[in-house]
Amino acid sequence: MKAAVLASGGVDSTTALAQAVERYGAAKVTAVSVLYGQKHIKELEAAEKIASYYGVEHISVDAAPLFQYSRASLLQGSPEPVPKECYADQLKKTQGKAPVSTCVPFRNGIFLAAAAGIALSLGSDTLGFVLLKNEDWGNLETLVGKDKLEHYFSPITLETLMFDLDFNVVMDYLQIAEINEDIPFDILISYSSITSKEYELENQKEEGKINLKIYLQLKRELKEEKDNFVSEYGLKLS
Repeated sequence: MKAAVLASGGVDSTTALAQAVERYGAAKVTAVSVLYGQKHIKELEAAEKIASYYGVEHISVDAAPLFQYSRASLLQGSPEPVPKECYADQLKKTQGKAPVSTCVPFRNGIFLAAAAGIALSLGSDTLGFVLLKNEDWGNLETLVGKDKLEHYFSPITLETLMFDLDFNVVMDYLQIAEINEDIPFDILISYSSITSKEYELENQKEEGKINLKIYLQLKRELKEEKDNFVSEYGLKLS
């Protein structure tokens, strides 16, 4: 059995990739990334480094021409800046009556089609790893049955504590995971969430969004939180 994993460079797809490598071995796993003309090329750079870390083949699919007519703010051809608000806040602004500026039409559908096509090309014994919302998982479970669904898919639940971590934090996580092989994933990702707070605090300081007194106070609190976490779970940092 082989596996083709849709790899974006984020923590969730990295988890799927790690599970595939653990189950089938690196030699039987292929990571698939899609270039869609995005402004933030660091997504693909992260995917390449993560694929290299796990020692798997990495295939990049150039789907940028398919999106050349879109004016979504995530794309290079758009004059609009990428909003800093979360998706929910963007929806509030449009009151749900219009797509948000970061919406790239049918992007995920094309991603899945690319991954499925490559999986089929690699052989009929190749599984494709994708991520589903809880409600979609429930619908599939009702449709095909729990046993059959879990035979073909590996569920990732809320207990895995997925966070939208940036590239630096993902790299930190990979380093920590390498020297703490006996520590469960949910504990390691919880530690990474503290690291994420530290990066965010430093960014606020650099951008002048926080005064020095509050910055130093929060920095001390985060250090204490991290030290307590390391002590409680016995993490090795080097």
